[in-house]
Amino acid sequence: MRPDGSQGAIRHRTVRRCARPCRSNWAIATLVASFDGKEKGWKGKTDMHPVKATNKLLSAVRLLYAMNTVLSHFGVRLSKGRTSPLSKDFIVSYSRNLAEAKKNKLGFRVFKVMVDESGSHPGNHVDYECAFASHHIARITPQKILDVGSYRLWIIGLLANYSVVTVDARERKTYLTNEQAITCDAKDIKYPSNSFDVVTSLCAIEHFGLGRYGDEFDLSADKTAFEEMVRVLRPQGHLIYTTTITRADPSLAFNAARTYGYEMLTRLSADLVCVEEKFYSRRIGGFCSRGELTDDPYDWDVYCGCWKKK
Repeated sequence: MRPDGSQGAIRHRTVRRCARPCRSNWAIATLVASFDGKEKGWKGKTDMHPVKATNKLLSAVRLLYAMNTVLSHFGVRLSKGRTSPLSKDFIVSYSRNLAEAKKNKLGFRVFKVMVDESGSHPGNHVDYECAFASHHIARITPQKILDVGSYRLWIIGLLANYSVVTVDARERKTYLTNEQAITCDAKDIKYPSNSFDVVTSLCAIEHFGLGRYGDEFDLSADKTAFEEMVRVLRPQGHLIYTTTITRADPSLAFNAARTYGYEMLTRLSADLVCVEEKFYSRRIGGFCSRGELTDDPYDWDVYCGCWKKK
């Protein structure tokens, strides 16, 4: 399945990211409900739950893929409709370049898939979360790092410069000699107290204990896991974590994710010293003040925090 235009391409690619196991299905629902192909919160039908919207979208994606598998034998393929028309200049340029490409003698079979992804580079909250964590790790230059459930590609980048112990509830093989992958519940980290200079956990605690990843159902698992991450930190060590946040009432989209209020996160970190905290607004598309966070009960923004153990 190929996108056939700039906005469509961006939205399609974002959906594929979110559909991976490490991303929240709620994020996909946000995209289904958005009218312009950009993440702007839950603005679709108020009678459709985000998880239901997710299932509808994934079913459509699978159906379109299956149909294109068959149609490809006849030189035909279906594409998502565009949310904005291609410019006349782009179409003229595309047609000219396609005709030239078909004359190539480099051994490539050429077929038509019209994609316009010009303009500013797409980005989202994940970029800001990873940049926040990387900034603090570069500043701290730790010797021993533990990661609990963060974005896999960010961990791989971290492994270019550091040895990392990684914890995940699901068994995973590692192909890097400087990674020690441990399969265990974050509520019971298999390391003694005061073991690490830095513990990282990006976009993870909101999922703990909901059974989504095969872990035990426990609504207090996020608090227990947070205490475990603090336990294995050395004195003066740093906990760097990100999670969901809202100015509306805290919520649980079962079994996708929790969304916290600021006061909840403050209580979690009560025994730590704040080094820096930032807030990301998906509506604004960047860091914001706490007062600019969403107050939509079906939406969420992102909290980024770096805390030091006393």
